[in-house]
Amino acid sequence: MRNALLVVTVIFGATSAARADVNRCAGGDATVAYAVDDIPTQSGDTGWFPSGYVAQLRLTGEIVGKTTVAMGLGPTACWDHGMVVTTPGDAKTGMLDVEYGAALHLLGQIHTSILGQSIDWSGEIPIPVLPTDLELAGTTTFDPILLPDSTVTSASVSDTTSPITVISSNVLGDIIDITGISGGLYVTVQGAMTSTYTTTSVSIGDDGLITSATGAAPIATPTTGFGPMLTVTASATGNMHYAPSLVFAANFDVKILGIRVVNWQIASISMPLSAIDRPISLTGSGAQIGLPHIDVLPQQLGFANGASQPLQLHNGGAAPLMIEVASAPSGVTAEAVTIAPGADGVVQVIAADPSSVGTAALVLATNDPNNRASPSRSIHRRTVRATRRPPMASPPAAVTPVVVAAARCSSASPS
Repeated sequence: MRNALLVVTVIFGATSAARADVNRCAGGDATVAYAVDDIPTQSGDTGWFPSGYVAQLRLTGEIVGKTTVAMGLGPTACWDHGMVVTTPGDAKTGMLDVEYGAALHLLGQIHTSILGQSIDWSGEIPIPVLPTDLELAGTTTFDPILLPDSTVTSASVSDTTSPITVISSNVLGDIIDITGISGGLYVTVQGAMTSTYTTTSVSIGDDGLITSATGAAPIATPTTGFGPMLTVTASATGNMHYAPSLVFAANFDVKILGIRVVNWQIASISMPLSAIDRPISLTGSGAQIGLPHIDVLPQQLGFANGASQPLQLHNGGAAPLMIEVASAPSGVTAEAVTIAPGADGVVQVIAADPSSVGTAALVLATNDPNNRASPSRSIHRRTVRATRRPPMASPPAAVTPVVVAAARCSSASPS
């Protein structure tokens, strides 16, 4: 009997019948972060208060501090119709950490006349070191990626201090250089800050820009095809919004040569501080995404030794390689198999009657991303000639070569 041969050819084409659990997506991890030890210049000035008094105070200040934003992304590659990458966030890996303080200056002026003597004084009143209680700080976690159409679009941290003493003195002569001055000075401050982060976009590689939570970035197919690993770089741009507030209370009691000049008390003086928007960039390491990768198929499979023959395959990729029957001639079957990364596997091909196999192709579908659909035609094959061994001395049986082909697995939805 002549040997019946199967000739192996790789076919790139969509197939309509395949298991729904075929996996054509793979993911990796990438962390992006931003950190800065300052915020844009944010200063304020209360101006002289209270208006119309001969003894007045004035407070100027600047907000100083640091901000850290970080989030974990899970770049996911899918290859249903070309390679695309999405960037779902890893739950609770987002972190916003802020820590701020205030640098204050207290100024005073006194313009009056006592017993016919004109007094005109102005200068800075020294402030002792401010207590750490004035520090505004907070940390929160969030679910990335905080794009405008994400379920959660921003992460915020707010902190408000209790009233903190800036200065308290009942010996004005130690801080104001006027002969015969006495009385007291008392100033407190209460600080508040709300810091909010939002993501503007996520970048994949040099050209892929994602601005929607459901968006994806296309990945061009390399000239030599995809290998066992897909390396993608990830970064993000966003905005930090700062809304600070400093509110003061003050009491100024001034006597000169025993004569009271003023004694006023104000419960609330706000320092004007504008909100700030600061564009920021989050950068980090790239993600390594493992892909299935079928190595070169064997060129021939013969049935000389029986109706059941092994088709030896190797998964040279870094993700499970799934192989199944997409279509087969009558009487030819093969069980679906999954080959682990870097492992060998066997597709057992069975012909019910090797002598009566027809000319229709047996198509084996795979989830290798290099085997994707051709838009111009349903089947495009590399040319491999069907061959037969020379007939043996015994009378030949009717034998027709069968083509075994690898094509992209298809399913209702990626798993």
